[in-house]
Amino acid sequence: MNKRQEYYYKNIPKYREYQNQRKERIRNVVEQLKELGCFYCDELDFCCLDFHHIEKKEFNIAFALSQGFGINKLVKEIEKCEILCSNCHRKKIYNKKTSLSACNRPEQVKTLVMGW
Repeated sequence: MNKRQEYYYKNIPKYREYQNQRKERIRNVVEQLKELGCFYCDELDFCCLDFHHIEKKEFNIAFALSQGFGINKLVKEIEKCEILCSNCHRKKIYNKKTSLSACNRPEQVKTLVMGW
């Protein structure tokens, strides 16, 4: 075992606490983004909002949160998304030729993330 590994094993609680704080900060950014609400209707309930990819999907946002992806990687993926309520999301997926126009808020995403 090298010195770096020894240091890690001696300080596991410290590393775990740091990881938990980091995940919490990232989750807070995602929650702030969802506070913007659905792009198409007035839905603001956090549990009803989804990230809908309007560009090529690299990974699922919820998966990234659970796996502890870094904020930069997560933001790049979120910038490909629009926030939709479950109903609007299902309608958009069901009918890809829907009259709902792509409405993205990249400036608000960047403003929230810059404060992180």
